Amino acid sequence: MGRYCAPVRDLPAFFNALNTVMETERSRTMAEIEAFKKFKRRISEVPSTQTQQLNHQTQHMVIENSNNQAQACDSQAKIRRAYQETVMNLSFYGSEYGEPYPESFAEEFGAELTAAACNSGCFSPKAKTALLTQIDAAIQERSSFVTSCDTEMESLTQARASIVPINEEIRRFKQKRIPTMCFGALDAHYTRFETLEKKCDKSGAQRQRTIHRHREKHNTDTDESDIVGYFYREQEMSYPILTVCGQIGRSIAYCQAEIEDAIISEWVWE
Repeated sequence: MGRYCAPVRDLPAFFNALNTVMETERSRTMAEIEAFKKFKRRISEVPSTQTQQLNHQTQHMVIENSNNQAQACDSQAKIRRAYQETVMNLSFYGSEYGEPYPESFAEEFGAELTAAACNSGCFSPKAKTALLTQIDAAIQERSSFVTSCDTEMESLTQARASIVPINEEIRRFKQKRIPTMCFGALDAHYTRFETLEKKCDKSGAQRQRTIHRHREKHNTDTDESDIVGYFYREQEMSYPILTVCGQIGRSIAYCQAEIEDAIISEWVWE
């Protein structure tokens, strides 16, 4: 009458893998922040295109137009070079994004600023100010993402401290000769699994609260792809901790059922 019950997996390795994912996300985001800071410094030095002034003397107007055009082309080239040598020069840019310059710039700063930066004669003082503001926004967005990474890594640490010992107790229980145990031992194990079930439920509830805080911070609801799903987008499970809590909960239930089977068998033979 025995039922299958086994530890979930090699949980230390499982948590190590999740920590590696988060450490990579965090380090790459920090590198992006530094790249955007460098990009901002480079943009601060790029001259904006001066508004063309009419000149009653034709010769002077031609010279002025020519100078303005040359300045505009130079600014355009400097913006492109600055972006390519900072943001696009990140070691992981190709694997993570892989977009060419115009598409990448538009993704970060929008079509209007892309037109101002990429089209000759459009990088006005107003456009320059707007671009610098948008760079600050990109930095702030990534700084917020780093904070979320820290929150997630703290949650992983808490879950590991709770879940791994529970899984280890399940493993040790399965090594016992359950059918040979006396009623007192079986009853004690059953009571212990009730305690482990509460601990597992508590870990799952804590994890749910962390996910909820992530969603509140990043303005997503349960029907959208939230930041936790983004963190683990390349993993087997989108919500790995909740999934493992569910698996361990089922393992506990199976262990309890196996104890019940042993108790019933003992009563039958009596």
